[in-house]
Parts: sequence; structure tokens; C-alpha cells
Amino acid sequence: MAFCKCGVEIHPKRIEILDKMNKPHTCLNCSTTQKVGGFMSTEGKTERTIIIAEMDTINNLHKLSARAGTGVSKGVKMNQSYSAKHNR
Repeated sequence: MAFCKCGVEIHPKRIEILDKMNKPHTCLNCSTTQKVGGFMSTEGKTERTIIIAEMDTINNLHKLSARAGTGVSKGVKMNQSYSAKHNR
């Protein structure tokens, strides 16, 4: 059993990983390493890329991808073309 400086027990797998990375034995709360996350980027009909980055970057990518009014199909509904919709 290994304990962090704050007294929290550290999981053996975490100790194993920290040893491989030559990092000090710390719990998740005491760690100074920034958290990372993933974002799936679609670059074509079938091309997908997973981006691994720091959480602030990932959160920003999620916000940008969820913006209203972006994309090719903005305002297109049920077989209406752009010209038919705007030339009434």
C-alpha cells in the first residue's frame, strides 16, 4: 500500500503507471498534471479523427461544434431547397 502526502491511499495501478513515467506518487486530488479528454472530429462523410488534448481545449471544441447556425443544412427542412425557402 502506498499513500499520498495528504494521507489518501493510492491505487496500485496508479503507482505502477507513475513509476513508469518517473512521476511522484500522488493521488488524483494532489496531482499537478492537467486532465485530458477526447473529441471526435468529422472531416468528411467517413473520415473521423480523435483529438486528445487538455480539458480546456476539449471543452472549447465541444462548444464550437454545438453552436447553432453552423453547418451546411442550416434551415433546410424536408426537401426544401434554399432558393425555394427564401423566394416566397
